[in-house]
Amino acid sequence: MSRYDNFPQDYEKYRVEYPNEFIDFLKYEFKINKTKICCDLGCGTGKFAKRILPFLKQLEGIDISQGMLEIASRVGTKFKPIHYDANKFLKESSYDTIFISHSFHWMDYERVLKNCAKSLKKSGKIAIFWNNSLSRNENYYIKIQSLIRKYHSKPISEHRGLNTLNILEQSGLFKNLNFKKFEFEIKYTVDEYLGLLKSKSYVSDDIPKEFHDDFFKNAKQILLEEGDIIIETFVTEIYYGDKN
Repeated sequence: MSRYDNFPQDYEKYRVEYPNEFIDFLKYEFKINKTKICCDLGCGTGKFAKRILPFLKQLEGIDISQGMLEIASRVGTKFKPIHYDANKFLKESSYDTIFISHSFHWMDYERVLKNCAKSLKKSGKIAIFWNNSLSRNENYYIKIQSLIRKYHSKPISEHRGLNTLNILEQSGLFKNLNFKKFEFEIKYTVDEYLGLLKSKSYVSDDIPKEFHDDFFKNAKQILLEEGDIIIETFVTEIYYGDKN
């Protein structure tokens, strides 16, 4: 059972969507068209899949969470859900591009990149990307993080992927490596921001269930002190390259 099986609906409803500018970049840079067969490795509920699927021939989504995959299976008829461990998934010479959307940090880097290289076609590409908050120095954000620390001491990483380019380079499996980022803002009501917190594993999974009501009560008070609307800045960061 995956830790995300506990809250797939909150993940789907509240996790940050990718900006249109980023999707347009993918369509151009990866020459996305309806002849392409691609893979969404660690696809979750299909947050990314539903954005790129209309422009592809087929997208295969791999995830170990059955709950997540059940939601992802609804994104469209060209989407093929595969219940499998992304660390072990291998389908030789099958894909034009492998996308890894906000999930690479959960994976065995070395093993996954080797399998990705084998699973890509000769001219295939890899794209690894995350949405990260740029509001980590805001007063409300710092207070929320401190509040979480009252309930558990497990690691919290709010800026994923900083070492990804080095990992790709050291693998020796990919060339023409590159990096690009896209900044954007989202306005949240207090209840919507509480929903965003619910979608995070270090809240919904790592805080013991018996303390959830207490946590969200205190988190709501922190957010109300900020005002009726919370404006958070995010960045989509993508690391990409071609198969050697």
